[in-house]
Amino acid sequence: MIKIEVCANSVQDCLVAQNEGADRIELISASYLGGLTPTLTVLDMALENGVKIPIMAMVRPRGGGFCYSEIEKEQMFREARELLEYGAKGIVFGFLNEDRKIIVEAGTGTGKTLAYLIPAIKWAVTNKKKVIIATNTINLQEQLLLKDIPLAKSIIKEEFSYVLVKGRNNYLCKRLFNELALGKSIDIETFSLEAREQIEYILKWGNKTKTGDKSELPFEVFPDVWELVQSTTELCLGKKCPYRKECFYMKTRIEKMEADILISSKYSSPIFCKIEISSFNVFKR
Repeated sequence: MIKIEVCANSVQDCLVAQNEGADRIELISASYLGGLTPTLTVLDMALENGVKIPIMAMVRPRGGGFCYSEIEKEQMFREARELLEYGAKGIVFGFLNEDRKIIVEAGTGTGKTLAYLIPAIKWAVTNKKKVIIATNTINLQEQLLLKDIPLAKSIIKEEFSYVLVKGRNNYLCKRLFNELALGKSIDIETFSLEAREQIEYILKWGNKTKTGDKSELPFEVFPDVWELVQSTTELCLGKKCPYRKECFYMKTRIEKMEADILISSKYSSPIFCKIEISSFNVFKR
């Protein structure tokens, strides 16, 4: 597993990184522009001077975002092949485009998430458009929210916002909640003891929560219990709802509209602002 990767501008940087215990080097030039393609000479000299740890080489023809013309992309592929021939262990390059897709496979810990995340954020900020990151697992969503995006935020100078997108039924409906609290909707005595305990907890929690997100609950709520208070399209009164201004789901919609980065399950990706993301790729020899 790669624990420490160092961006190096020169042969001296590579040697220092190796001596200080780096696991891998990303060789770049012009770090003040966010990194550009290094020369073959610097790579060759680093290897000749005894750098033994793997050297990855960035391929980026110019600064200012990650959207390239077809001619620039062809140039990037040529440079990538040359760097690999000279001894680079891999290539880090990327582009964002509306009509290209890419599938990337690499081992755990190689940095795939940050590799696509940073250029995606830069692209969203530069172009004033949204980027949707659709994941397959809740674990990856949590990794993005708690680790990777805060790390990217400390690296990227521009301000950006991000929000986790969840399905509507993950949120408490204030109207249904108040009807339940008033005993208008069901007779809770018909539920099991454990279900009644969950309902009682939800009735207390519902008056305190600021998000209405069921993930705040300290237990796995029974489906038939959550159905009593969950927000749904079918039961929503829309503009006629007396709790519209307090609606937790409506608040999340506003957050989504204002955010630059939307993190979503691939099963609930919003369709109102979909764009394609082509991530940084790592080519191995």
